[in-house]
Amino acid sequence: MCARADDIGFTLLELLVVLTILALLGALLPRLTRDSPGQQVRTTATSLAADLRLLRSEAARRHVVTELVLQPGAYRLSPGGMIRRPPKQVTLSYAPAGPDMLDRVADRLRFFGDGSSSGGKVIVRDGKAEASVQVAWIGGAIAVHAP
Repeated sequence: MCARADDIGFTLLELLVVLTILALLGALLPRLTRDSPGQQVRTTATSLAADLRLLRSEAARRHVVTELVLQPGAYRLSPGGMIRRPPKQVTLSYAPAGPDMLDRVADRLRFFGDGSSSGGKVIVRDGKAEASVQVAWIGGAIAVHAP
């Protein structure tokens, strides 16, 4: 007994439906995998916090002063002079711990050999989202507050 041709294969309509679904998925997939709003801000804030933790541990280990120096479009880790550049649309600004801090220098966050710091926060923005990296001046603890 021979099977009929329409029982074995796919109809033209079924093939067109499958191809249409695949085309829609192909068009939508790049949009679904793009960075979510604030992703670059969160990534930059997390990376900055890691660099601050490195500076803090280096200051305590070597009993020296280390610092993060904000520059236009970048920040520098000192000592060492390593420069990090966040994505172009991301901006960084420094807000000192308070106006009464004696050792406060504009755009510099310092860590001291005893584990303390000049304190304050670095604000990370990209126009749509904002995050901050907070540094406690007494213990030098570092915390990220991201959207």
